[in-house]
Amino acid sequence: MIFDYSLAGLVSAGLLFYLTYALLRPSGSDRIPASIAQTLGHTTMTAIGWIQIILYCAIIVALVKPLGWYMTRVFNGERTFLSPVLRPVEAGLYWIGGVDERREQHWLTYTVAMLLFHVGGFLTSTR
Repeated sequence: MIFDYSLAGLVSAGLLFYLTYALLRPSGSDRIPASIAQTLGHTTMTAIGWIQIILYCAIIVALVKPLGWYMTRVFNGERTFLSPVLRPVEAGLYWIGGVDERREQHWLTYTVAMLLFHVGGFLTSTR
């Protein structure tokens, strides 16, 4: 089980590292001389940039196991260390929304709720 979490963390960190590098590296800057690249507005990654990417990936790997453990307990309905704080908030939101947490939501109700939520978000973002 520990190996699964570690492998998932390493794969996630590797993917994040690659995507961050691909997004931040100017396209084709290795083939363009530095003077021309600077004139065109291309910049190269600094050491601080690389350190930030590596630190971010290390934090992701470090959080995989504890966050996975916490999410597993939450989705199984078990008590967690945050239950005394978050459970009353969750119950209050259910009460405000008129939701019965012991009943499954019908697919049609869920679909209509999602459509209305997205329409509401669209209308508020266009103003």
